[in-house]
Amino acid sequence: MKIKIGREVYLQKYEVAYIMREVSDVPASFTQELLADGNPFVMTGFEDSLKFACVFKKSKNVSWLMAQDWILDYNMYKNAPYAALKSTRKKLIRSYRAETEAFDSREESFRRKKRPEHEERISKMQHKEYSFELLLKFFKKKIYFALPEERKLVGYKNA
Repeated sequence: MKIKIGREVYLQKYEVAYIMREVSDVPASFTQELLADGNPFVMTGFEDSLKFACVFKKSKNVSWLMAQDWILDYNMYKNAPYAALKSTRKKLIRSYRAETEAFDSREESFRRKKRPEHEERISKMQHKEYSFELLLKFFKKKIYFALPEERKLVGYKNA
C-alpha cells in the first residue's frame, strides 16, 4: 500500500520488493532514491514487510508511484465500508480470471507475442488483490501495521 502525505509517498516494504522483482518500467530514480543512504533494502518477515519504511520525496518518483493504480492507495480506501472493499476485491478477482481466459482463447502466435505484457498485467492485478486482502485483515484487526505518525506528516500543524 501507499500513502501520500504532502509531497511524499510512503510505501510498505512488500510493495518495494514487488516493484523491484516484477515491474519492468521502474524509473532509475526510484532505485537511486531507495538506496540513497547506501543501505540495501532488507525485509525480515511478514510483519516487517507491512512497515511503511520506504519514503519517496523526489517528484518524479512520487508522480510515478501515484500513477500506479495497482498499488493500493490507503487514503482512497481508509473510510470505505468493509463490504464495499470486499466487493471490490471479488470484482478484481473475477476481472483477472476473465482476462486470463480471454487471453488463453486467443491464437498461439498472439499469446506468444503478448505473453510478457499479459503476465505482468495479471501479476499487478493479483498484487492489488493481495493488498485488498491485507487491508481487509487490517480493518478486522487480524493483522497490524503502523501508519506514518501524524507528527511526521508534511505540513502537520504540530510538526
